[in-house]
Amino acid sequence: MDIKLGPTLSRRTFLYAGTALVALAATGLQSRAFAQGGKQLRWAPHVIPRVIDARVHRSTIEQNVFMQLYDGLVDFDEELNIRPRLATEWEQVDPLTWRFTLREGVTFHNGEAFNAEAVKFSIEQYAELDPPYLYISNWEPGWPPSAEVESELVVLIRTPAPLPNLPRLLMRIGMLPPVATLEPTFGEKPVGTGPFMLAEWRPGESLTLAANPNYWDGAPEVAELRFIPIEDASARMAALQAGEVDYIWNVPLDRIAELEGNFNILRVDRPLTNNLIAFNFNAPNSPVANVQVREALKYAFDGKLIIEALLGGLAVAGTGPTPSAAYGAYDGPGYPDRDIEKAKTLLAEAGYPDGFTLTLIAQPASFTNLTSIVETLQADFAEIGVTLNYEELDQGQMNERADTDTWDIRTDGTTGATGEAVYFYNTAKRNMGFESEAADTLLAQANEAGDTPEREELMAQAMKAWWELVPWLWSFESPLMHASVKELEGVELIPNNWTLMRHAKLV
Repeated sequence: MDIKLGPTLSRRTFLYAGTALVALAATGLQSRAFAQGGKQLRWAPHVIPRVIDARVHRSTIEQNVFMQLYDGLVDFDEELNIRPRLATEWEQVDPLTWRFTLREGVTFHNGEAFNAEAVKFSIEQYAELDPPYLYISNWEPGWPPSAEVESELVVLIRTPAPLPNLPRLLMRIGMLPPVATLEPTFGEKPVGTGPFMLAEWRPGESLTLAANPNYWDGAPEVAELRFIPIEDASARMAALQAGEVDYIWNVPLDRIAELEGNFNILRVDRPLTNNLIAFNFNAPNSPVANVQVREALKYAFDGKLIIEALLGGLAVAGTGPTPSAAYGAYDGPGYPDRDIEKAKTLLAEAGYPDGFTLTLIAQPASFTNLTSIVETLQADFAEIGVTLNYEELDQGQMNERADTDTWDIRTDGTTGATGEAVYFYNTAKRNMGFESEAADTLLAQANEAGDTPEREELMAQAMKAWWELVPWLWSFESPLMHASVKELEGVELIPNNWTLMRHAKLV
């Protein structure tokens, strides 16, 4: 991906960072020596990241690689509490300004110093990206941010509108080294402050990270972290059982029993899980633009049967448009029981007594028994005269099609990176053009309310207004379900599906 960079370096930043670059060669030698004495941890996701540049990460696997290579000013713990990382303290000075005190003695992988100048540079990079930063919708109306250096380890971050959730938004703003970032090859050879450094990346094939021996939070106990893509869930399980990998993602919910006892099961259940699987509508140029049609389709299938027969009874149908654990969630009535006659009546009232044809796009490897679920939907929809065409896509094809009008329904899994309900709404606005004027008004009021109980209540009201527009055909909250060899310890599984290997070890 071609990226037009943000601002260049000030002379002060350049001189300060340049003196640190003499450590680069020594750092590389230390890393190699450290790696020779440790173990390789083999992680099998379903796909290898398309990008490893912090500024343009998108998919869940890209976010997880981001968390190994880079640090933000803050992040989440295993109960979705905000905790310090590169910032040790923060406070809201006024509705538009936050002050962050930075951690002392941190360096980037190449020896550049992390300080307030680096934070200012990083904020400006994200603010001036071309094409724009992917998650602007989650910041609006508080985009773009700006930064001011107060001292070497204190920085002010300002936004054009109040953002009481600014620390949460900064979790996906990885700090960037001012000198290395301006190199033309930074996107392929990124540099961060994280626990691991890039060793080798073969796009589409494999990715290997080496432990950062100078990591400010203690050097990792594994020498290398290798990502080995295995798209098929059964093949991932077989690789774990054969000792070919140490950690796998997305164990099928109906096959957990096959691994219990011999392997570690890493899981996050309700009420903590922020993992929502949704069948999204693409409204503008389709019969599903009619809310009555969307309502009819909800009555046409049996979600309870799908959960019991195809999801191991472990998923829970959504009660609102977001996971119930999200801050500001709306706890609504959920999805109705199947009622074919009501579905037919609603379709006729909407002007479609003879049905129509829809296209559903999905990536089969993205969650448990997806193809079987779609086949069930196809059979159920046929009873009301609706033909559902199914297109199986890989991750790259899904990304290319996401922002087009070439589909009517698609599957989408998201874990709400900020832990707030508004994240799911903003993601839907960005990906589907699906929005609510009433919800927008309530969310603006929520931001004006600051970090108060009133903000949470206003956000829940906004989610109710959005839910009434029927944004999903169906959604369910799924436990995060990953597995590892018994010898793997120290893995942190965050409820928004970030796996942190900072303190992982193979014993």
